[in-house]
Amino acid sequence: MDPDIVRKVPYDGFAADVWAAGVVLYIIYVGKLPFYGEFQEDLFRRIQNGKYTPVPPELADPKIVTLF
Repeated sequence: MDPDIVRKVPYDGFAADVWAAGVVLYIIYVGKLPFYGEFQEDLFRRIQNGKYTPVPPELADPKIVTLF
């Protein structure tokens, strides 16, 4: 979920699409979701703070990791 939606700010379709594309690319590259929370509020807090699952060291190509 786009952080702006979590914060309940007005919807910006372009920003939400860019966010979604980044999440999809992360899932394709790493093989897991970038954000995980034990419950919904925890998940939303992690999204707002940008606390994502780190890229595993074996996938840590500097050219790609800097994108995340």
